[in-house]
Amino acid sequence: GLCLISGEMGSGKTTTAASVLRQRIEATGSLGVSIEDPIETLLHGRHGRGRCLQMEVGQNESYATATKKALRMGVSCLLLGEIRDGVTAHEVLKASLTMFVVSTIHGSSVYEAIERYVMFCEEINRNAKQNIANTLYIIAHQTMTSVRRGDTVVGRNININAFNIVNCTQSAAIKSKILMGNYFALQDELNGIEYTR
Repeated sequence: GLCLISGEMGSGKTTTAASVLRQRIEATGSLGVSIEDPIETLLHGRHGRGRCLQMEVGQNESYATATKKALRMGVSCLLLGEIRDGVTAHEVLKASLTMFVVSTIHGSSVYEAIERYVMFCEEINRNAKQNIANTLYIIAHQTMTSVRRGDTVVGRNININAFNIVNCTQSAAIKSKILMGNYFALQDELNGIEYTR
């Protein structure tokens, strides 16, 4: 399944995604891979009983080839950097069919993030909504604001609104709205979300 973290540029999405991957590796003791363009956080090495490898997309490496390499290694969790195009979205979708994936996308809300993700996936696969509805587990939106004292920034506030859309009573309705393309109609379900466990 997919944990998709959305937000504006510079809101800390990648740092949050790296923290999610690191926690997953520590909790499961598994092998994880981070594929980024460029590498923004240092995850390479041991985390608890698990381990993370990092790959950078560049001239000799695409998201597709890096993902294939990761799958051959037997990874159980993956961070695929920011979704900026159809090719990256397609790789995220394919990987999320068989393992835990965390990724980021620009968006001013969770609704816009889902809409953009679907739009990018459909550039490659016109029937992507079914797989997206079945693999999107967590959708989050993150903002960062500066704390100022006079003209000096003395800190940052991070606000994350996240929804587990698998373990909630509204799961079927959410999947249905994703399938129909009614992303902004998800507001009712997400605002009144109730979790089953």
